[in-house]
Amino acid sequence: MLLLALFCEFVGGFFVWIGFKSLVTTWVRRRTWLPVEGLVTGFEKSRGKQRSGVAFTVYRPFYRYFVEGKKYVGVSDTGSPRNRRYRVKDPIRLLVNPKSPGESMVLDFGTWLFSWGIFLVGLIPMAMGLVIAVDILAGKGQ
Repeated sequence: MLLLALFCEFVGGFFVWIGFKSLVTTWVRRRTWLPVEGLVTGFEKSRGKQRSGVAFTVYRPFYRYFVEGKKYVGVSDTGSPRNRRYRVKDPIRLLVNPKSPGESMVLDFGTWLFSWGIFLVGLIPMAMGLVIAVDILAGKGQ
């Protein structure tokens, strides 16, 4: 049982770390990178299959933006199953690295939602592992 508790802590800790790292990275970038408005120019369409065999499509927006008169292009790290969030020629909020203007990220609610989701999902197995460990150490989980 103690191995199960350790396994839960390890798995949960992994997800908590990934979520926390993503939250901190986004937080730091919001304070140090330049806010820029870009323009959606198209979509990258990728297809896949779920474990159940159901096909799905994800749309990631391509965008262009200008920094100091120079044009840059990028594609979002995240996408959505429907391309309703953005349309071609719509503005898109970006953060751009001032030291390397070719490096950018889309600034939207999905970025925070993903980070918090991964972080919170990791807390569930960590809590389970803690409960199992406390039961074992208290002598109840024999």
